[in-house]
Amino acid sequence: MNGGLQARVENILAAEFRCAKTLVEEMRAELENIAGARLRDRRLSAETVEELTRLMHSDRLSAADGSSG
Repeated sequence: MNGGLQARVENILAAEFRCAKTLVEEMRAELENIAGARLRDRRLSAETVEELTRLMHSDRLSAADGSSG
């Protein structure tokens, strides 16, 4: 690969890595719940993921507005 192309590719990869890392950090609680459900049930359906993320989103909204659930 020529130097200019290699540098652009490396910059794109670094930016995408930072983006993915930020996403994982911001969604850590949700990801841990999904991983826990996977370990507990030994399988993971789309419905389970949707339910877990919906519950976590609801909890975040409740915490943000000061209500309890």
